[in-house]
Amino acid sequence: MVKRMISAAVLTAFVAGVVPSSVFAAEETQPAAKAPVVTRASIERAAARAAAEKVQPSGSRQFKSTEEMQAGGGGGGHAMAIIWSLVGTAVSLGTTYYIMKEMKKQADQAAKQ
Repeated sequence: MVKRMISAAVLTAFVAGVVPSSVFAAEETQPAAKAPVVTRASIERAAARAAAEKVQPSGSRQFKSTEEMQAGGGGGGHAMAIIWSLVGTAVSLGTTYYIMKEMKKQADQAAKQ
């Protein structure tokens, strides 16, 4: 009985995620209104100013040579991210196994009574 309820809940959640949102609520689509002239002019001025300035993204850095690039070190965060994702996966699997085992015990005890 418990397995059927869990299966039904999982299937319902999956189907709800796959079905487009237009099925759940009737949304009235209205055409997008044109931007007011003041807003459009402001956007055009900002775009022209941004195009005129040569801006370097704050996250990037230009290296002068390959020695400087190598001396700066590199990353190291990727390996730790992989380790933590593996640890998280192992903990999740262990927890799921324990919960299923306890649910089976409870179902067996309920069946005996």
